Amino acid sequence: MEQLLSMPDTTTVFGVRDRAILEVMYTTGVRRGELLSMRTQDVNFERGRIRVFGKGRKERMVPLGKHARRWLKEYINDARQKLIANKEDLAELWLTKDGRAISGTRVDQMIRAYVQEAGILKSISAHSLRRACATHMLMNGAHPVQLQMLLGHASLKSLSQYLQIRITDMIKTHKKTRPGQ
Repeated sequence: MEQLLSMPDTTTVFGVRDRAILEVMYTTGVRRGELLSMRTQDVNFERGRIRVFGKGRKERMVPLGKHARRWLKEYINDARQKLIANKEDLAELWLTKDGRAISGTRVDQMIRAYVQEAGILKSISAHSLRRACATHMLMNGAHPVQLQMLLGHASLKSLSQYLQIRITDMIKTHKKTRPGQ
């Protein structure tokens, strides 16, 4: 993740935008569609949160990590203003070079390009950032119910793919530490 997050050239408008997108996706675990529907008024820097509209237009507030806040602030205050440049300001948060709302296809292309540029051999998609967020949170002690709320899952059953990773880790640790032997 660190390698991917460091790929955008943050000396450019698009690099700042792309870094902000990657940081927000990773720190919040949002779906690509949720990212695309974000609006400027959904960001609350004072509280370090962003409002997300998930499946079924269910609303939730998710925390922004410090890196996501930093890059999002730089994007909104500087890079986004340059993308608007004498055009009508859209409510959508993420903009293209034409000052229009970014598409899911463009986000996918951007991620693929950075993965390739980084020489990462593993296939990484927008959903991979969501999985990485969930997996890293669980590995660092997040409670599954809290993760369920962050990701906007209706039930804990949806977390089974992430919990399986933790069970695998637990089995490895169990064998390594040999309790009862």
